[in-house]
Amino acid sequence: MNENQIRYFKALYELPNIRAAARSIPLSRQGLLKSLESTERELNVRLFDDIKGAICTPTAYGDAFYEYACEHEEAFRKLEARFRDIKANADLSLSLCSAIGVRGVLGIDLFKSFEAQHPGITIHCDEQPDVHCDESLFAGSCLLAFTVFPYESDFETTELYSHDRLVWVSRNDPLAREESIGIEDLEGYQVGLVGPSFKNYTDFLRQCEEHDVKPTRIDTFSEMSLLYDYACRPGRVSFTARSVADLFDGFFRNTTPPVKAIVFKGMPWRFGISYSKDHSLSYLEYQFIQHCRNRMAAKARTDRSKPPKIECADGEAR
Repeated sequence: MNENQIRYFKALYELPNIRAAARSIPLSRQGLLKSLESTERELNVRLFDDIKGAICTPTAYGDAFYEYACEHEEAFRKLEARFRDIKANADLSLSLCSAIGVRGVLGIDLFKSFEAQHPGITIHCDEQPDVHCDESLFAGSCLLAFTVFPYESDFETTELYSHDRLVWVSRNDPLAREESIGIEDLEGYQVGLVGPSFKNYTDFLRQCEEHDVKPTRIDTFSEMSLLYDYACRPGRVSFTARSVADLFDGFFRNTTPPVKAIVFKGMPWRFGISYSKDHSLSYLEYQFIQHCRNRMAAKARTDRSKPPKIECADGEAR
């Protein structure tokens, strides 16, 4: 029995119509029937009743064989992942995915410092929106990924960072007088966000529904500069992260910025480093995770030692 026989059977079981299953493969109707007949001969059982009817009903043998087909497919996926792991070790490389924004918090020298500690190692990192990053790890396109909360239950995740999200607010808006705001404060506001491929978007919609908050409008943007400009008008807010807000504040060293970054309570931005639960970490991957943990622990100690920013009456932080 070959791989195609198992794959064709599984297609017919999941789409229990011979024409629909053949189209999904794709394969001719006759080709699918011949493959199924061959499989039944090898197994010496009937897998379906009324194979040419509108609905192909599996027999008890068919149900049992479907369980085997699923287990076989999962085992093959694990084997492919293991082969990638062996190749990565042989090549002395790490292939990672990272949710956009994470590397700005980790620091640009994180990879270089690990490579310096492990001569000959190279790290490749593909930055993607939060949801796409999770999908890449599911698909096995990478073996490690910097993922954003909420974390997938199929992943083993070591959390590295958690901090309140910030919102940008015009200094002429009444909310600019607040030290922090929550979801209820956004009733009647126009809200700017990154799009649905980022978890901030779905988190915000969920909070609005749970607290019965109705913004007058929700707009999405792909660039932080557009979100900054969006918040310059009173009646609008846009979501950002602390590292991004600090970057934009740095553009206004000699003048008061037109917007103010305020803590948004109840929806923290958290990220960690994840891998699939069915993946066995290599020595190099384990060392890299420890390196990330140590880096973020050191960063947390440094952040705690910094005096808090105090905004004076002229709008400048000192």
